[in-house]
Amino acid sequence: MINKKIDKRISFSIIFMYVTLLANHSLKQFLNISTNSQRELVSLFFYIMIFFVYLINFKYVLNRISKIILFIIITFFVIMLFNYILYPDTFKYIGKDNIPFFLFGFLSFIFYTSLKNKDIFFILFIKSVYIQSFFSILYLSSINFNNNIIYSMSYSYYIFPLLLLLIWKMFKSFKIIDLFLFLLNLFFLIIIGSRGPLVAIMIFLIILFANKIIKFRNKSQFLINVSLVTFLFLLIININKIISNLLNILSNQGIKSRTISTVLDSSANFLSGRDKVFFYTLDYINKRPVFGYGVLGDRKVLSFIGQAYPHNIFLEILMQYGIIIGFLILIALLGLIFYRFLKRSNNKERYFFAFNLGFLPLLVTGSYLTFYNFWLFLAIFINYDVEIRKFK
Repeated sequence: MINKKIDKRISFSIIFMYVTLLANHSLKQFLNISTNSQRELVSLFFYIMIFFVYLINFKYVLNRISKIILFIIITFFVIMLFNYILYPDTFKYIGKDNIPFFLFGFLSFIFYTSLKNKDIFFILFIKSVYIQSFFSILYLSSINFNNNIIYSMSYSYYIFPLLLLLIWKMFKSFKIIDLFLFLLNLFFLIIIGSRGPLVAIMIFLIILFANKIIKFRNKSQFLINVSLVTFLFLLIININKIISNLLNILSNQGIKSRTISTVLDSSANFLSGRDKVFFYTLDYINKRPVFGYGVLGDRKVLSFIGQAYPHNIFLEILMQYGIIIGFLILIALLGLIFYRFLKRSNNKERYFFAFNLGFLPLLVTGSYLTFYNFWLFLAIFINYDVEIRKFK
């Protein structure tokens, strides 16, 4: 009983971070806080709240995995020390805005690792969809479109976990309210969000349907799932017609969507010019293939073309650590992913969720160093399986 209460407090710390980051973004929009100084002040307030919740529950984590935490901290400082000796000029590219998100990733990793009953975390995370949906709706209710294209990549990735959780929840125990919230938030994402999360959501749906078909127990269940997959397939191949009709409906209401306009524009590049960043990164990897450019070294190189990082986890790791160490890291990472996917387990849906949440987006955007979803994904994949009960 004591362990269960502690697991709830530890789980709450991670989930509170996700809810608070969405609340921070939504409330700034809702309260029309537009100046940079005011927005930074509000963000600082919410960040302090997150760190405070982590801090008051840190003693439980420390009691359970103090040796692991010490090992991680020592390893981190050794890597940073060697990095400073070999590449001293890269540290100025850390950026004060990135530090909180790096710490969020580190804390979510060690907090999840310390859990004895992982069920509790996922059950509470699933239940958080309603409070997350409240802040998401609050954000959209305050937007004045006025025939202008509204775009927010930040909002896309703040509601991204919410959409994945709603899908997972519906697969576990279907409710009309969950379907409504999913469609509503998906609509929000299509209107003002980016394409990356949208693709990951579609992949998550296909994976879950395919997994259901593989595990079918009777003919009726098999036929239902095959029908749903067929419907989803037909939806995908007719997506241009559907999106075109949706764009016309939105245009009549004075709403413009960057995502829809880009999808329908045959001359548009799906990667939004990131293919040039990829080739630029590959060119510099070839110039220093063995030793790389060090942690944050990619920031220095890519700053010449106005980019912060390669927008691809494979290229980022190879550029930072070189081909030898980089390939070893990537082989270990991909090996872990394939091991979890191929191993017989009742908890595969958990790994599908974590993969789509923290790894898949890093193929086209973000940096693994500051993408806290990645560190939660890593913690989920590394830690031992436990049985997940049915969500209610």
